Amino acid sequence: MKKILNMPLVPARSGSKGIRHKNLRKIGGIPLLVRSLNHAKQMSLSTKPLVSSDSLNYLRVCQTYFPESKKILREFGDLLEFRDFFFHHRSMEDGADHALIGDLLSKVVHKLETDWAGCSLENMKTITMLQPTTPFRTQDELSELLPSHFQRVIGDNRSLVSLKSVEEVHPSRMYLPSDDGIMRSLGALNAEERLPRQNLTPVYIRDGAYYVMPLHTARLGLSFGSDFIGFIRDGARTINIDSLEHLILSKHYLKTSLVKGDPNDINR
Repeated sequence: MKKILNMPLVPARSGSKGIRHKNLRKIGGIPLLVRSLNHAKQMSLSTKPLVSSDSLNYLRVCQTYFPESKKILREFGDLLEFRDFFFHHRSMEDGADHALIGDLLSKVVHKLETDWAGCSLENMKTITMLQPTTPFRTQDELSELLPSHFQRVIGDNRSLVSLKSVEEVHPSRMYLPSDDGIMRSLGALNAEERLPRQNLTPVYIRDGAYYVMPLHTARLGLSFGSDFIGFIRDGARTINIDSLEHLILSKHYLKTSLVKGDPNDINR
C-alpha cells in the first residue's frame, strides 16, 4: 500500500471585492469551490481534503454536491469531519479582504499539531493548496503527475508551484513611468527588448492551480520560499479567475472544448 503523504487544502473565503461570492460562481454548472474540492478528492497519496472557509453557507454548498457528507463524523473544535472532506470554520477576521493566505497556512499547521491532534491529518508531510479560482485541472495531473513530486518536495524541503509561460506579456517589454512622464525599461531582460517573440528567454508566472509545500514552509506562513520546483502547465486550463471577463472566458473555454481532461467535466 502506498503511503499517504499529502493533505489537500481548499481555501475559500466568502468575501471578494471583484466578484461577489466568486468561489460560488459556476463553471459547467458546478461552483468553483466544488470544482476544486472534487479535484482535491482525486489526488493520489492524499487524505480527504480540508476546506477552510469563514462561511457555513459554503459548507452547505459542498454538502449539496456531496450529500453523503451531511452528517458530522467527528468534531475537533473548529474542525468538522464529514465522509468526503474536513471543514475548517475559520473566523470572519481570517476571511476578511486583508487576510493573508500565509496566516491561514501557519494557523492550519499549528492546529494540526495542537487542537486537531487525532484527526488523522496531523502526520502529513506536505500540504497541497488548490485555489478555487483555477477551475481547470486534469485527472493526469491529480492522480499521477503531481503526486510523483511529493517525495522530492519532502526530500528537498522545497515547495512545488504550478506555472505558465508569460508569452507575449514579457518583462523585456515592460516599462515604468517616471515623474517626468518618460517611460523607462523595467530592467529585466531589457537586452531582449527588440528581439522577435520566439527568441525571447522563457519566463513563467504562477497560475494558481497548485502549491505543494512541506509543513515547515507552511508553518512559517509561506506557500513557497525564494526558490521552488516548477510544475509547468499550458493552454486554456491555466486561467485564474479574478474578473468577470475571466469568468466568461472560462465558460467559453469549456463550451468550445479548449479544456479537456478535467474530472468535473468528464461526462460533458
